[in-house]
Amino acid sequence: MSNEYDIAYFAYDVLVNPQLRPPDTQAVPGRLKGWVREWRHCIDTPKGKTCTLTVVRHPFTWIDGVYVLDRAARIIEVDHKEPGYQRIRIDFPRQVLGKTHPAVETYIYTSTGNAYRPDYPGLKSCPIWRSYLDGVLAGYLDLGGREAADNFITSTEGWNVPILDDRDSPRYALAVAIPETTQHEIDQVIEQHGLVNLQFKE
Repeated sequence: MSNEYDIAYFAYDVLVNPQLRPPDTQAVPGRLKGWVREWRHCIDTPKGKTCTLTVVRHPFTWIDGVYVLDRAARIIEVDHKEPGYQRIRIDFPRQVLGKTHPAVETYIYTSTGNAYRPDYPGLKSCPIWRSYLDGVLAGYLDLGGREAADNFITSTEGWNVPILDDRDSPRYALAVAIPETTQHEIDQVIEQHGLVNLQFKE
């Protein structure tokens, strides 16, 4: 780990995708125990309401993702890109980064206030945007192939949320171009896990 990095945060959503991480950061794959990933974060955006990922503590589960190594001077900028989330301290992952690396402040982003919907029934008025989901799944495919993408789906709770298929006209502000081969693989993953039935168009 370069001496320029003095902060880290665990990414479990679109920031797993290297195209969507801040520049000049380093990502280290890792597994975080004691947390579960959920579709329970509902926010208002200039293009309408949407449901995105969050995490909550759970003693018997784990999530795969990446530890993003960054500079403390930029963390406020990262905070501003995470509406409705709070940044909380977690243990420094020495088992991931190795004992030779100095400890850095390590965080995770989780929902706060009205953004968290623990009993979200899954409404078309606050759907998952396919452009966001595509970015997440492309990240996990890059991280560990089909197995990582499958594990993302099976380890994530809250798949009762409708998915707005906006791939042709992305609503997600940070949507990136995804190669056709990756799009096809994402389509296969979504079909295999029965998520096609959740999709709708406007």
